[in-house]
Amino acid sequence: KNGLNTVKNRLLFAMSVGDAITSLMYFLGTWMVPKDTPGVWMAAGTIGTCSAQGFLLQMFTAYQFYNAYLAIYFVLTILYNYRDEKNNSNELLIRLEKGAHIFTFLFGLGTAVTILFLETFNSVLLWCWIESVPPGSTNPKRGLPSKWWQYGFWYIWMWSTFGIVVIGMLVLVWTTKKRLKASLSARVAKRALLYLSAYFLTNVGNIVNQTFTFSLGMPNSYPALLIITATLPLQGFWNCLIYFHPKFQMYRKDRVRQTNTPTQAIETV
Repeated sequence: KNGLNTVKNRLLFAMSVGDAITSLMYFLGTWMVPKDTPGVWMAAGTIGTCSAQGFLLQMFTAYQFYNAYLAIYFVLTILYNYRDEKNNSNELLIRLEKGAHIFTFLFGLGTAVTILFLETFNSVLLWCWIESVPPGSTNPKRGLPSKWWQYGFWYIWMWSTFGIVVIGMLVLVWTTKKRLKASLSARVAKRALLYLSAYFLTNVGNIVNQTFTFSLGMPNSYPALLIITATLPLQGFWNCLIYFHPKFQMYRKDRVRQTNTPTQAIETV
């Protein structure tokens, strides 16, 4: 409870919930795809499991928007010194947080329900998401032509989030170099960069691949799919390491201090 008394921690918590659920869906992968789907290895599911996986992925990958909210938050608090203290945060930050929670939840749920109603959650080779059935088919029995649904319900928003994160990273790099040498704020800025870098590194492969495949009409390549499969589920893992790293450093310093205290006492005697 005490860990959720700042805007930053509440944004991180909401993003972590989305990361945990989407990572689980990515891990289940092709097991949820209907059995005997052409070209899909280890497909063992049904239309129901595929629809459930696609629904949860669509709803909770919307929680990647929190990376953009955090980028804006870090710029406001580090560059413009907006206050975010325990139970005493700037009014603009609180409004940002409320808007973030409402928009993300409604967008994720609304788009997921729409695609479920249209029966357009189907196999996209690695898992189930917005796709006609089978991939590229115009079969009218299940699934609509998926390209524009993918663009309207995800890719435009994903590219926008990616752009905001990159701009936030550039601003923080500039701020750290120009104004905050070796200060507490510099350490905060560097930590903020780590959070944004976790998003950048886990999503850049997917964004580049989708740009080439959907915008330029190029086919998926095996190396690209391998990179996406390996990196996309890991953002929550990196965020966890970044969050606990300062606590681990404090623990190590306390251990060193406790170890050195008897030695110093002996030397004094």
